[in-house]
Amino acid sequence: MLNNPHSLYLEALRVWTAGGWLMLPLLGLAVFMYYTALDLYLRLRMHFLLRSQVYQLSDEALKSALSDKLTTD
Repeated sequence: MLNNPHSLYLEALRVWTAGGWLMLPLLGLAVFMYYTALDLYLRLRMHFLLRSQVYQLSDEALKSALSDKLTTD
């Protein structure tokens, strides 16, 4: 089996070269998927609702905050 990193590298290289021209668009697709996932993660992490920890408020606190917001507008 693949017990050392060198043989794992050689096996991955063998699979990559056996894949032919189709491996290049597959690489592009994989990079795009990782970029999209990272972008989504960072956007959600920096979202104002999560940063202000709205998800930890009680129902009453949310109702009063929303009613205050609606009456001031």
